[in-house]
Amino acid sequence: MKYWFTLLFISTLFFASSCKKSDNAVIPDSGLDSLETNGYKFNYASLQMDGKSYVWKDDASSYGSGNRLVNRKIESIEAYGVKLDKGDPDSTLFSREYTLINDSSLVLKLIFSKKLAKKDCLQELWFFYPKDQLELFRPGLQNFATDFDRENSYDGVGIELTQREGDKIVTYSTYSLQFESFPTSITNDSQDGSYFDITKLATIPRGEYIEATFKAKVFNLEEEVKSIDKGFLRLRIGSFDKQEDHSAVFQNRD
Repeated sequence: MKYWFTLLFISTLFFASSCKKSDNAVIPDSGLDSLETNGYKFNYASLQMDGKSYVWKDDASSYGSGNRLVNRKIESIEAYGVKLDKGDPDSTLFSREYTLINDSSLVLKLIFSKKLAKKDCLQELWFFYPKDQLELFRPGLQNFATDFDRENSYDGVGIELTQREGDKIVTYSTYSLQFESFPTSITNDSQDGSYFDITKLATIPRGEYIEATFKAKVFNLEEEVKSIDKGFLRLRIGSFDKQEDHSAVFQNRD
């Protein structure tokens, strides 16, 4: 059984967070808001896949936060596949998840996750979150969380790309899209030659943002592979130094 918590809202950029002010050093960059006058809003992503270029210019965006079971192991082998246990009860996998949709309804989802001891977290009801959420966005090379939503034994980044192929909607991801009980061929070795490099963590009057470059392999439900190249991301990640009200939807999943 999985337990997770999601708070989700669609906005034009006004994210909010109830975290205390971060101790991480961020670069003041008050002039960057001028980018909004150059034909697109603040969030921006671009990449190449199958020789085609894709761009997101913040036509629509959303974010969420989640808790998941962590360090799960095989508990038993059933007729339908494996059954995973509930993992480490004293820890959680915390994630921040961002979704961009372009004017062609192409969906790009980015997930930043980190394993945490619950005793080191802040808590609201059943939800655990880090005292400093900017820990998820430290500049430098990031790991890929290749067992995300399965064993959840790795910190790191996840990428999903959803597009239309003929008359079907197909999702590609850096981690397995199969049910957790089904076997997967995706391992850490599947991302050999890939990278996700956060090159900048800075702040503007409306909150913090990151810039990153990336290259990755992504897999569909049948685990057929495609390569993402020349990836670039500029993403407003939140307002971690402010206490603000926000609209939210709370959801539990078994």
